[in-house]
Amino acid sequence: MAEVGVLAVGAGPVGLTAACELQRRGVRCRVIDRLPAPQPFAKAVGIQPRTLEIWDRMGMAREPLEAAAPLRGRLLYVNGVPQARTELTRVVRKTLGLDFAGAAFPEEYMLGDVEVDWELPSAAAGSGAG
Repeated sequence: MAEVGVLAVGAGPVGLTAACELQRRGVRCRVIDRLPAPQPFAKAVGIQPRTLEIWDRMGMAREPLEAAAPLRGRLLYVNGVPQARTELTRVVRKTLGLDFAGAAFPEEYMLGDVEVDWELPSAAAGSGAG
């Protein structure tokens, strides 16, 4: 049986995470990107908790966490970059001629990863409240 490799298009967070997971499972993977080198600035304001959970399962979370600067307080950004304009959408969807179906949420919302210290029972305790 011939060995099959995977080409990951885009060296952003999704492409690199996919490549790491594939290689961890013994699948040969090559990553290509339109940029010749990493950018000297950050394009994101942080790493989502779910991403850290996935990296932890892959054995890759410790180094980013050790280099992280925990934020205390809150920062608010209004009218930031919409998902349709992220690099992955431009590198893959546009190149393949695919539509970006869907629409923006009419509501405003805030995403947070928080720890709460209170006396209310948790949903895990079976109370249904959380």
